[in-house]
Amino acid sequence: MLRMISMRLVLTCILLTPLARGDLGSKCTTFPTSVCVGPSGVDIDMFNTSTSSAAECCDYCSEFRECRGWTFSSGTCQLKRLCPLTAFDLQSTSGASPPPTPPALPGRCETPESSSYGWPRFETKQQLLASKWAEYFVDVYGSVPSSGYPICTWDFWYLNPKSFEKAGISKSCPSSETWRTWLSPSDAQPGSCPTIAKVLPQWVHVLGKDGVKVGELYSVDVNSSDFSAYKNGLWIRHVQGGYGRKGYAVIPDNTWIEVTHKGLPSTEKVGMWFNYAPGSGVWFNTGRTRIFENHAVAAQELCGWQHGDEPADLARCAKAKGLDSIQFQDDWGYPEGVELIAVDLEGAYPCGTAKSGRVDSFRSGWLASAPCVCDNNVSDGFLNCNLGAKSTGSPDKTPAPIIIL
Repeated sequence: MLRMISMRLVLTCILLTPLARGDLGSKCTTFPTSVCVGPSGVDIDMFNTSTSSAAECCDYCSEFRECRGWTFSSGTCQLKRLCPLTAFDLQSTSGASPPPTPPALPGRCETPESSSYGWPRFETKQQLLASKWAEYFVDVYGSVPSSGYPICTWDFWYLNPKSFEKAGISKSCPSSETWRTWLSPSDAQPGSCPTIAKVLPQWVHVLGKDGVKVGELYSVDVNSSDFSAYKNGLWIRHVQGGYGRKGYAVIPDNTWIEVTHKGLPSTEKVGMWFNYAPGSGVWFNTGRTRIFENHAVAAQELCGWQHGDEPADLARCAKAKGLDSIQFQDDWGYPEGVELIAVDLEGAYPCGTAKSGRVDSFRSGWLASAPCVCDNNVSDGFLNCNLGAKSTGSPDKTPAPIIIL
């Protein structure tokens, strides 16, 4: 869910790359009686030009790869880097251009070891047992895996902070300053000693300005009373990004993926919002899913309106369309920030339901091999499978899952 933080976006000059008319793609998503806006302090404007209609404004925006949205009013076409939010304006029409095809989520151990920034790869169970990572797997997945090798820790986006500390993976690492000097492209194997390179006490919507480089392990530590604390935890930076970077979002139907979620009683009474988080040890099945570039596009296409972008309405409208989940391509400030909504669950609770216990919407264990028995009373408010990998309830009849890490 979008958490708007008042930050100033530092923008650099960009080269506008024209597209041939034959590359315009499908029709824009149009937002009647509205103007495109960004979060407070974020400049989404490119430049203005004259056009005769909103349709022509849409076509003109579509000629530039950098243009993702537009607002038309009284013969003026305002091109935008994106149109993440809208505000009511009776005299204006806005829209979002068809997004480029997002990059696919990489498969398990698909990245060559030479490009994995030193994050260890285990070819066999014996190799994993001989490392400190074995305790992390026991704590998060219930045991050291017997299958699914090779296992590449670079596939993880998220690491459970308590389990990481308990495993003592970084205790023999050098100082933080020494760690940071290893992170230039010419240096080798930074991930082999994954200390926390940066602690971020708030979201930073500034492209490349959070001080975290690809390959680094960083901690998001927002005050737990702030609703944006749902992103708290340890994350491995995989790509550079910033507000409006087009993120990964091509998770197929009926796919089990690892996620995180923090119960938010005041904002998630309908629907349950997740971060895609390989390494969390809690699995969710996408069911019938659909991908949208951002919240405004989803609201317009699912509900027929976008003003206000109420999270509960997005979930209700998606459910009415027969969907089980929806995904968003924009990352809202962090590359490790693919958002999803489960339309049938209640995000007010850590477990997605009012009652603790076995929740069949989730799985636990390595490669989603066990049921999830969730505890709503956890102190940090996060989705979990803390009450045991096995349930005393009905037999486990869940079919073998499709897996994406």
